[in-house]
Amino acid sequence: MDQTLPKVDINSYFDKILYINMPGDEARNNAILQQLHRWGITNYQRIEGVTVQWENVPKERYRNFINDDPKYIKGSLGCAEAHINCIKIAKHEGWNKILILEDDIEILQDPNKLLSSNQHILNDWDLLYFGGLIEPSFRNQIVCAHAYCVNSSIYDDIINMARSSGMEIDNFYAKILQHMSYNYHQVGKYRIRKIEPFNQIVQNKSYNSYIR
Repeated sequence: MDQTLPKVDINSYFDKILYINMPGDEARNNAILQQLHRWGITNYQRIEGVTVQWENVPKERYRNFINDDPKYIKGSLGCAEAHINCIKIAKHEGWNKILILEDDIEILQDPNKLLSSNQHILNDWDLLYFGGLIEPSFRNQIVCAHAYCVNSSIYDDIINMARSSGMEIDNFYAKILQHMSYNYHQVGKYRIRKIEPFNQIVQNKSYNSYIR
């Protein structure tokens, strides 16, 4: 990192850092709070996870899911609702930049240093990923939604299109928003960026997934 560049503080760069945690899941809540405290992250807010009675949800809402197992459908619908709630809260509060975290993450490197070393993109993104799975066969789309940032420029499109896509939230981002993006070809609507080195915020595989 160029030492002449000013340090970026994660607490002031984002208007709010939101983490999603299911009701009553104290173990995960305590674990992510330990992560946040370890790295000096104070500008955070817990967003309660959502349980969906999927039997009452129209099939159009999950028509494009990659798995038709009832547990998967229920978990993915609830996951999407929680992420959409984050966006709605951000819009209501007038926040311009938010970081959304799921409660099973592990932060491997100082996020202030990560932001500071990526200053060349910090004023040029609609979605910004700290981690995820890159799929080279699909234009390097990024799936997973455990650590990503959302700009207010894209709030309305997420709120209006996520449910109607019939996809899981991360696949909606990947297959709709990212494929409408500039990516690396400077064509399209959105600017999708990723923090390098990538995957310094990862999912802790020791937790059982609510979906899989």
